[in-house]
Amino acid sequence: MRAARVRPPVFLRFRSVGSGVVSGPGAVAKSVASHLWTWVRQCRARAAERRALARLTDWDLRDIGISRADADTEVEKWPWRQ
Repeated sequence: MRAARVRPPVFLRFRSVGSGVVSGPGAVAKSVASHLWTWVRQCRARAAERRALARLTDWDLRDIGISRADADTEVEKWPWRQ
């Protein structure tokens, strides 16, 4: 009978050895912080775009092909909603 081979977790299998890639809890924390910061920047950008949309006049909205109702619906969304 053959013993079953146990595979290491994905984050250990695809680690580059000798390429200067840091692994371990510090690398995981850095990755999480990086993703969190990216998400915060995207939320802030969405909020700024929605504030700009709220300032447009009906004439401007008609020019870009958006109704006032559609613009108001978009403006009322929370920044983390896409």
